[in-house]
Order: sequence, then structure tokens, then C-alpha cells
Amino acid sequence: MSIRQSKGDEAMANFVEVAERFGKDPAPQVREQVAIALLNKGILLGEQGRVQEELDSYREVLHRFGADGVPAVREKVVFALANLGVALRQGGKANEALETYRDMVERYGRDSAPSVREQVAKALVNQAMVLVELGRIDEGASSYKEVVERFGSDDAPLVREKVACALSNLGMAFSHQGRSDEALLAYRDLVQRFVLDGDPGVREQVAEAMINKGSVLLAQGRTDDALISFREVVERFANDQAPGMLQHVAKAQVEIGNACMQKGRPGEAIANYLNIVVRLGHDALGGRRYVAMALIKLGVALSEKGQLDMAVASFREAVHRFGSDGALEVREQVAEALLKMGLALERQGRASEAMAAYTDIAARFGKDTDASLRAQVATALVSKGLVLIGQLRSQVEMARFVEAARRFGQDEIESARMQAGVAQGHRGARGDETPAMDARPQNRDVLDRSAGTPTALNG
Repeated sequence: MSIRQSKGDEAMANFVEVAERFGKDPAPQVREQVAIALLNKGILLGEQGRVQEELDSYREVLHRFGADGVPAVREKVVFALANLGVALRQGGKANEALETYRDMVERYGRDSAPSVREQVAKALVNQAMVLVELGRIDEGASSYKEVVERFGSDDAPLVREKVACALSNLGMAFSHQGRSDEALLAYRDLVQRFVLDGDPGVREQVAEAMINKGSVLLAQGRTDDALISFREVVERFANDQAPGMLQHVAKAQVEIGNACMQKGRPGEAIANYLNIVVRLGHDALGGRRYVAMALIKLGVALSEKGQLDMAVASFREAVHRFGSDGALEVREQVAEALLKMGLALERQGRASEAMAAYTDIAARFGKDTDASLRAQVATALVSKGLVLIGQLRSQVEMARFVEAARRFGQDEIESARMQAGVAQGHRGARGDETPAMDARPQNRDVLDRSAGTPTALNG
């Protein structure tokens, strides 16, 4: 038995003992502790994968204390309903989750306690998320809007964050449906309401909304407007040292670089990518991801300018810095850097080095189960095969040239020389020789922000 399992069993025993020994105690303070014990028992059962027992534990809180009038106990009932809804949703029981959220809003929607208001707002957000997942977009949008209508003027920071989250998710839902004008309205509403908010969580929502707004504008072909939105993120939040904000600023700068490339301004794009590398260096996970991404984008931009030696150096730097990184999203960037480096080396006629890059991808990631990495490995092996075919054809055509030189006159020699040149430049069907800039990055998924793992409660 592992130490973790042993401690989990000991904790479970404590929770069970509290419920059994004090379950009928009438004292309000004791009833509260029993409710807390049952809640944490449910959370621990969920972490152990015992889903039905987890649900039963939350329902026991509702059965025992659903009519309790003590505010502290009532708060625990609200938490039990919130956790029950999350567990049902994660267990694929969407309709039961919806019923739980509706019950919670109906019973506690007018409660004045800040912690209860937060949970009601969260329930409405989660309800909207389930509806959107079921394809009931308009109902989901109505639920997001209800959060704004009920709590748009609320002063509690955690409630304000749920309002911002609702507007952000509303924009996401509309964007995924191609309703870009409605998405823009949601993002603008979020920014206007909270742009001066001092709460870190709300500020991150504002930065994210600005980025998502820029992405929608970019998709509409309004590149200049998109650049304004991305640059506002950098101007407002460049000095914010919160880890999440550092990532938002980096993402905005990546988007600025992408937009500049679309406008045919690779010099500006290069400056933005370099700024990311300098600012974030080897920072935390999000930082590493964006530095790797910036080095790859930098290499692509340099390739576009015909500076292939510098492009290869940028791709190599990404591999050198992050080649040993264990995070999946960083490993995916390393594989992409190696693949693009191989393509750039091919353009320079450095076939052996290109094949070495492709071989490196297969060696590093050949046994990986991630779909994206498997695709990179497959692409690398195809690319290596095409280089080998090109070399083989060159050898065949060169042999024909030599034979023509030996047997025939000048005209035949020139014809053979031209054929050899064509063969050396031949590529199989795998896309453009120059790696194109990626399409605009997908909006960062924020839909699970307020429906995460239930939080344990302390007494």
C-alpha cells in the first residue's frame, strides 16, 4: 500500500467516524462539521474513482441538511449541490447535472451570502456549459446572460470573476458557431465592464477577452483592428508579473507576429517573436511553451525573408532549450521545430542534415501515444523518404548525363543536364516546400474554468 493510499484511507476513516458518531447531534456547530465531513468524503471518493459512492455522499448532505436553516450548514448544502452537478457532468450524466444546477439556482438564487452567490453564479455558468456541449447554444447563451443580469453589479471578487467568465464563455460559444458579431459584443462587454478591475483573476479574463476579440477580427479579415486588440493586451499588461498574465501577453505578441506576417511585414513579426524569447526565457510551463512557439515562428519568419541559416539556427535553439522538457505541449513544439528545421535544410540543399532532423523526430517521439506527436513522426518519416527518393533520382539522372556525354553530342548532353536538374528539385506530394504560417491559433479553451475538481472544505 502506498503512502498516498494509506493517508487517503486514514482520512476516509475520520470522515466516516464524524458522520457516524455525530450524525444526530443537534448542535449547529456539530451539524456543520458533519456536513463538511460528508463533503470531503465525497471528494476523496471521487479522487479514488468511486464515482457512485461520491454521488451518494453529496446526496447524503442534501438528505440530512437540505432543510437546515443555519447559514453555515446551508452553505455546505450549496457546496454539495455544486459538487454533485460537477460529478454528474464529468460522469456523462448531462441531464441530471442540468437538473441539479436548476435546483440549486431555484433554491438559493436569492441568497445574500457572498459564498452562496458565488456558487449560484458558478452553477449558472456550468449549466450553460452543459447546454452548449449538448448543442443547445441559444439556451446556453441565455444561461450565460442570466449570470450577467443577476450578478453584473456584484462587488464580491469571486462573483465578478464568474460574470467575466460567463461573458468570455458566451463569446467562445458564439465564435464556435460562426456568430462572430455576437462574439465580439460579448468580448467588448467584458472588457468595458472590467478593464480597470484590480482582481488578478478578472484581469486575466480581460486580457483573454482582448486576445479572443482580436482572433475573431483576424478571422473576419480585419487585421488592423485585430492588431489594435492584441497590442492593447501588451500595452496594458506587459508589466504584470502574474504567471498567467505573462502567458497572455506572450500569446498576444505571438498573435501580433502572425498578423504582421499576414500583412507582409516580417520585420515587425520577428521583433515580436524575439521579445517573447527575451522576456520569458526559461520561465514556468506557459513561458516555456510560448518561448518554444516564438522560436519556431521566428524561424518561419526568417525563412520567409530567405534568411535560411538564421531560420535553421532558430529551430535548433528551440530544440536545444526544450529538447529534454517533459511537458506534452512543449514536446509537441520540439517536434515541430525539428520538422521545420528539416524543411529549411532541404531548401538549402543540405539533404543529409535534413534527414538527420527527421530521424531525430522518430527517435525522440516514435513510441509516443499522443496523436499530435504521432502525426509529426509520420510526417518526418514521409519527409525522409522523399529526400531519399530525390537523392536516388539525382543519382539516376546523373548517370544518364554521364552516359549521354560519353555516347552523344552537345544537344543530348544539355537535355540530360536539364533532366537531372529537374529531378534534383522534385518533391513528392506533401505540401508546400516552405512551411506556411499556422492559421490563427484557436481561442484558449476557458470552458472548464468554473467547473473544475470540487474543492475540499475546511472546518
